Amino acid sequence: MPSNAGGPVTDYVIQYRVNVANARWLMCNDTVSTSTTANLRLRTGYTYVFRVAAKNLAGVGLFSSQSAPVTA
Repeated sequence: MPSNAGGPVTDYVIQYRVNVANARWLMCNDTVSTSTTANLRLRTGYTYVFRVAAKNLAGVGLFSSQSAPVTA
């Protein structure tokens, strides 16, 4: 079982990218929050994938597997 380094989650780091080969992961510029939802402005007609990592005093953890593709 992964360790949380003894501290509570203080933020979630969200990354997204267009669902094409070799696309770069981009950071979601949201506020610091432990909310499990976020609002993004995406280009209509493009397909995106997402991943998330928890952050605490020890730093950012490992990113999740990417989500299923979502078309905006």
